[in-house]
Amino acid sequence: MKRMFMIAGLLLAGGTAHAAGQVYTGSFEGGSGQLELNGKTATLSMGSSNCMGMLGHAPFVRNGNTIEITQPSKSHGPACHVKLTVKGNKVINSQEENCSEWHGASCSFNG
Repeated sequence: MKRMFMIAGLLLAGGTAHAAGQVYTGSFEGGSGQLELNGKTATLSMGSSNCMGMLGHAPFVRNGNTIEITQPSKSHGPACHVKLTVKGNKVINSQEENCSEWHGASCSFNG
């Protein structure tokens, strides 16, 4: 009997260990994209047949419907900042600063 409770406890604990992140979709300059918030980090990706971009596992701050992502530069330049406004499961507005190293020349995280 103890063994059954132990197995049931392990199964229940394993099922709750990985909570799904919040996912938002939206349109950006040059393509469609997705924002995923998971714990304390965000992943922002977008693309089309002509261009793609991605910020991965970047820290973010959320204040109501506003989410601000900061991705440190790979080349000792200024950090990339993206400010997004969400409503429901959609990104309804976004503005970027200093993010050109994170996407192609024909697209941006603005939208």
